[in-house]
Amino acid sequence: MNIHPTYTKPEIVSLAQAVAGLAMVCLVIIGILGTVYRLVAPDGLVAMALERSPTAGGAALGSLLLLGACAWYTLGTARRDHLLSEFVGFAFAAAGALYCVRFLLQSSL
Repeated sequence: MNIHPTYTKPEIVSLAQAVAGLAMVCLVIIGILGTVYRLVAPDGLVAMALERSPTAGGAALGSLLLLGACAWYTLGTARRDHLLSEFVGFAFAAAGALYCVRFLLQSSL
């Protein structure tokens, strides 16, 4: 006789949560890689900045490096600000979803 019944989640709920988490991680990775590609592609933002003038291109690259250095420096403190990190994660997931939709629409034409 079981006096203290334990209530466990059905396995299908755990499987659905795992699949949703995997989809979110994949979308974030696609969003990050797609954004980096859009920056450094031959027709990307950095190439467009360098076409206009070397000074403007250097300023754009310098600002990107400064932004990266600031992000690296605040890496330890970013864990306290959960709202900002969640917003950035969801923004990259949305960008990944956008890249996937654009790829599917372009490949189906």
